[in-house]
Amino acid sequence: ERIAAAAKQGFTHAIVPEGNLPRASSGSIEVIGVRRLVEATELAF
Repeated sequence: ERIAAAAKQGFTHAIVPEGNLPRASSGSIEVIGVRRLVEATELAF
């Protein structure tokens, strides 16, 4: 899974489409679901 790989590389947050939110907790990484691209850019910057 890409989120697990990102966590192993040291990422602490992941922004994903709301419909693709993982069902299980991803441990050390916070997964944030967004509905629109503008939401993702607001969170990232």
